[in-house]
Amino acid sequence: MVQIGPMSGEGLIGIMNAVYADSKHMDMDEVNFLSDITKVEFVVDEEEERWRRICIDGDIITVQRGAKMNIRVCDGVTVEDGSVLVIKCRC
Repeated sequence: MVQIGPMSGEGLIGIMNAVYADSKHMDMDEVNFLSDITKVEFVVDEEEERWRRICIDGDIITVQRGAKMNIRVCDGVTVEDGSVLVIKCRC
């Protein structure tokens, strides 16, 4: 799980550009990588829409106020024949 704190839109764009530049965001001081997390649940209760934006696998989505998010970690990603990704998730 990747965590970033409050920042300007310009700062967020810099991080997102680093994401698409071979994951260079993982070396940035503004980015915290939490490796021991297997499940996360939280409620987004911010009044302003700009604080309800969430990045999921590179896509920025805006959720409704009061949205409950449940996220779980997959067991891994396997590359088969160099082209097909198979994701096996725990139930």
